[in-house]
Amino acid sequence: MSPEEMEFQPFIAPLTELLDIYRHEQKARKNQEKKDKTADCEEQEELGGGETDMHRGWALF
Repeated sequence: MSPEEMEFQPFIAPLTELLDIYRHEQKARKNQEKKDKTADCEEQEELGGGETDMHRGWALF
């Protein structure tokens, strides 16, 4: 191992651990956004569709 590699060796394990944590949090955030978006769509359907009803009305003109 070169001296440069030896200088960075102590940082590799903590950085790898932090990267794994970051990846996990990003995946959880994306999953939550998908759940929120799905819930919003379901809520719109329960309320009558909102935009889709409006678009159907315009199709009559």
